[in-house]
Amino acid sequence: MDYSLIFSEAMKLLSMMLPMIFIGFFLSNLLRATRYLEYTNIPMASITEMAHLPKSAPLCSPSFFKLLVGNGYALFLLS
Repeated sequence: MDYSLIFSEAMKLLSMMLPMIFIGFFLSNLLRATRYLEYTNIPMASITEMAHLPKSAPLCSPSFFKLLVGNGYALFLLS
């Protein structure tokens, strides 16, 4: 096992992934700073209300509910 080859491949992978991670951080902070996040919560607010979850609690907000539904759907697609 050649450790230099493993290290060089890991560095190539890191050099491809690191810019995308920072772009994702930048876009998420930009999204949080705008009002667009509130507009994306409008469709999920009715589902949150049907589930009898309080809208004021941070863990029961439409954003959190969207995260749960999105993760479940992604796992369903991957299986």
